[in-house]
Amino acid sequence: MQRTQKMATTLCSKLLVGVVTAGIAACTAQKVFSNGPIGFDGATPLEWSVRMADSEVARRGDSLAWRPGGRAKWDYTAGLFTLSLLKLHAHAPERGYFAYAERTIGAFIEPDGTINTYKLQDYNLDNINPGKTVLALYLATKEERYKRAIELLRSQLRQHPRTSEGGFWHKQRYPYQMWLDGIYMCAPFYAEYGKVFGEPAVFDDVAKQIRLIATHTYDTNTGLFYHGWDEKKQQDWANRITGTSSNFWGRAVGWFAMALVDVLDFFPTNHPNRAEIIDTLKKVCDGVVRWQDADTGLWWQVLDQGNRKGNYREATASSMFVYTLAKAINHGYIARDPYESVALRGYNGIIRHLIRREPDGAISLTQCCSVAGLGYGRDGSFEYYIREPIVDNDLKGVGPFILAGIELQQLLGLPMKVGSVGAAPSHATGVATVAQEWAQMEQILARIKPPTFPTREFSIMDFGAAADGKTDCTDAIRKAIEACARAGGGRVVVPAGEYLTGPIHLKSGVELHIEGGATLKFKTDPNAYLPAVLTRFEGMECFNYSPLIYAFEQENIAITGEGVLDGQADNQNWWPWKGKKEFGWI
Repeated sequence: MQRTQKMATTLCSKLLVGVVTAGIAACTAQKVFSNGPIGFDGATPLEWSVRMADSEVARRGDSLAWRPGGRAKWDYTAGLFTLSLLKLHAHAPERGYFAYAERTIGAFIEPDGTINTYKLQDYNLDNINPGKTVLALYLATKEERYKRAIELLRSQLRQHPRTSEGGFWHKQRYPYQMWLDGIYMCAPFYAEYGKVFGEPAVFDDVAKQIRLIATHTYDTNTGLFYHGWDEKKQQDWANRITGTSSNFWGRAVGWFAMALVDVLDFFPTNHPNRAEIIDTLKKVCDGVVRWQDADTGLWWQVLDQGNRKGNYREATASSMFVYTLAKAINHGYIARDPYESVALRGYNGIIRHLIRREPDGAISLTQCCSVAGLGYGRDGSFEYYIREPIVDNDLKGVGPFILAGIELQQLLGLPMKVGSVGAAPSHATGVATVAQEWAQMEQILARIKPPTFPTREFSIMDFGAAADGKTDCTDAIRKAIEACARAGGGRVVVPAGEYLTGPIHLKSGVELHIEGGATLKFKTDPNAYLPAVLTRFEGMECFNYSPLIYAFEQENIAITGEGVLDGQADNQNWWPWKGKKEFGWI
């Protein structure tokens, strides 16, 4: 932003520069958290998704793609990761995510639809999950081999063994068992198949699968869902009365949560069971809210056991819950309050506590449970879940983290396209970067040109402003700016007088001209500066109250004239943050 005339404004109590620092950032601005402002460490959620995707693609290379003699297998985790890349491709189309997903999953599929390493006779619901990526590839390319592979996976579900009530067994080798995991593995694919290929009976069956697992695994005392259920009540891990396993594993609940919110993408709006699925989703979300860790915003490996010895805050479940909450809000399945603040605290917790910056600029997702299940020596006890390996960058966390960033970007109203994204912030490289930028000062200054504007003028008086210092002129100024922008740009004039206003949001091509003798007197009510906007707090990008004058992704703007911007910045109106312990500062 360039001044084309000198502004006779004193940078002291008459001008409040920057952000109204009320200590609330990167969230709905009414929410206050005990550990201070919430921020995403210098990047938007979508940028974090791109950083994670780029990091993981670089780490994995072609190791996930099938080739003769190779070790890659048809695997649900590769399906999840490539699906997240295809979702991200819509917002960063130049980064090669579609091609990577096609090289990875497409490599398994022969021209006749045969899927290398896939065995239908295993009747394993996990093997259905990569079909979601195949569906996406088919819809984008219309390649016949993809359609044939989709039909092969659909044929598995036609023959898949079931419980006496009609619930899919998790696997052939796990007879009469339904697991929360299995609903994610098959139900969204199954529902999308029904929508794409016109098989309406599928939706009834999908609703049945959800109803059965929810009925048999829900615990009213905790509001959570047990990992698995054995119809015969014979497995070592099964309760002899209820058939349920004995603990609430975070990722199992995460799988179920994602299954519900994804299934609804394809369910007809007039289907009689749609409302039931939304009710189940809300029940899951309520349990997620209840068991969020108060200190970090994360979720525990065994959800209801907190800091019991050996338990830990786990990345894959935390990412799944953030994704589910944000997407459910975006689609109107749940209200913003209280779920939005839970999602934002969860995401902030992941960035702060579980993301590690690597020396090469990549990022890693830490504290991922590598694997967990039931049966074959896995008894479902607390001790079992905490002794499974903890690893970095498990795709069962990487994929949901990428998806969570996409949904949070939308939730926060941020631009849904992303261009160039640098490496994750690194304190080690910060000094060198600043020095390099100062060395380029002359070249940068040479590129800066004062903005120019058409000669047309728009007086705020013509839009209802009153120069009495009492009438709220916020709306009048906004209308004048919008009219100026619609006309192709020009000057918005604030004539002599005193005008009370809230935040002013400039638009491209607008010169805000404050004449001599004019004063813009900004309101002192913090609520006037809501909703929150993307801004900076102590050099960190975050969401916070709107500055007095704000412009995001606008160009060719200026503030000119000899008038006064009065922020009313005295101790009667704006409290100093230092020492204000009630707001989280010390």
